Amino acid sequence: MNNMPFAAIASRKTSTVQASDFPSFGFSSCESRRVNHVGPGDGWCLGRLGRFGRDESATATVEFVIWAPTLIFIGVAMFVLSYYIATISEVQQVVHGMARASIGLVNGGWQTSDLCEQLGEDVMPRLVSQMAVVDLDRFAPMTACPGQPDATDFFTLSVSYDLRGSSLHSLGALFGLDLAEITRSSTIQL
Repeated sequence: MNNMPFAAIASRKTSTVQASDFPSFGFSSCESRRVNHVGPGDGWCLGRLGRFGRDESATATVEFVIWAPTLIFIGVAMFVLSYYIATISEVQQVVHGMARASIGLVNGGWQTSDLCEQLGEDVMPRLVSQMAVVDLDRFAPMTACPGQPDATDFFTLSVSYDLRGSSLHSLGALFGLDLAEITRSSTIQL
């Protein structure tokens, strides 16, 4: 603590603070500044910024070379994961929509001998046309599902979405992921 008497402290000039009054923390070239007006725009430490611009030691380049690939990798990984989750979500929405539509087909009497084939022909194209990520051509054709609905009136429907040859499959391979096919199912009681 300071051993100066109170009167000496009170009479001391307080409107200006010198850079030497504080530890330097690398800012030893900062000019004196007024206490009430400290910050950029007041000429605060412009000498340090100027020296940084003239520095030719290439430390910023080395840091960029170290961090840029890592940040690019993380960005691409986030994109691949987000796109994969969006695809899974839309495939799940399609299968749930088809399961809900099966209630109307059963109550209205379906025209073909198999409920799954009718859902694949009539309902799936309408549902997929409303989706942003999935494509109808990549869905596996709906095959017959004999015995559906079962004796307890439960109807289970499964769909498969093929990712082979897509950009998502190629990007997943960069990360060692085998994103070849998404299969989702939905069960509903009729």
